[in-house]
Amino acid sequence: ILAGQSDWIPYGGDAAKWGVQPNSWFPVIDARYFSAQGVFTAIIAAIFSVEVYKFLVQRNMAIKLPESVPPAVLKSFEALIPVIVLSIVAQSVNIAIQSSVGSLFPEIIMNMFRPVLQISDTLVGTLTISFIVHILWFCGLHGTNVIVALLNPIILSNLDSNIRALSDNLPLPHILAG
Repeated sequence: ILAGQSDWIPYGGDAAKWGVQPNSWFPVIDARYFSAQGVFTAIIAAIFSVEVYKFLVQRNMAIKLPESVPPAVLKSFEALIPVIVLSIVAQSVNIAIQSSVGSLFPEIIMNMFRPVLQISDTLVGTLTISFIVHILWFCGLHGTNVIVALLNPIILSNLDSNIRALSDNLPLPHILAG
């Protein structure tokens, strides 16, 4: 549970960038990639944080307390060092990427997946997806369950774009959404 709760650290550290809202002096966190646009980054951050957490726990990098300490308190202190290490690594990656490239980590990931998003929303892409589903069914696998796991981030991203377009009274840009 603690590893799952700490998986937001790399994602939050990589997605957050301070900015100033127009007509305001108050600094805010740029949360553009906390929606479906950042789902690919969230998946990568979750895998990364769980693996780092597992690595640190296997190496016994934790604060050791006496046996008399209650188990709930003991588990909290055992998770403290891995969470601190995750925070430091995530912020270091965030600062390095923003300094060298000048953009956020989720922007880079989204640009890498943009061709897949564009292809999946065409007639050829949709027919290919349908064909793969049926081939998997023919091979004895539940094709829809296999493909939906891979398509969910794409569909959510397209759905988010459609929601934004609908709220702005624009035509819906994506067919494969939701």
